[in-house]
Amino acid sequence: MVALLLLVLALSAPFGVASLGLPSRAVASISRASLPVMAAGPVGIRRFLGDLEFLGPCRFVVQGNGAILEAVGAFDDLRVSNTPNGMLATVSVEKDFECHIKTWQVKAATFVTKEGAEGKQLYIVRLLDADDTSLLSVILHSGSDGYEEGAVEFWNQLKDRFGEKVELTTIEKEA
Repeated sequence: MVALLLLVLALSAPFGVASLGLPSRAVASISRASLPVMAAGPVGIRRFLGDLEFLGPCRFVVQGNGAILEAVGAFDDLRVSNTPNGMLATVSVEKDFECHIKTWQVKAATFVTKEGAEGKQLYIVRLLDADDTSLLSVILHSGSDGYEEGAVEFWNQLKDRFGEKVELTTIEKEA
């Protein structure tokens, strides 16, 4: 059964892991087992954000002039809509959390680790604009029991797959 699911995941790779429509928690540990390496070139942002679904709970951090906003959410329920400016990506967790990402402003993403409070390692995905300014930092959320099982391994596989910095595009490629 595991081999069959890995085969399905590998075949769905061109469309993003999230394109399978399977419950994220049910296949998360299996999907974390192995991700194919991406070809060089820009990656569709919808696909990239969809693959973040399997990170589990994350802290979403936005720094503005004079304020910092942090909230715990997840990419479990990614939806996109077309607006006059371009594609708007929305993720939400029930009625407690909602984040809108103006995809036309996101040009790249980076995978960064840094030491946090009390020497704890933080695993961060930053969405960047054309000037490499952070629009949104998504940090793996650690509860009282630590990170969700397999989340750090999946973050590392995403970093290995996409590289430390990946160029993103709103043009989605069909494979």
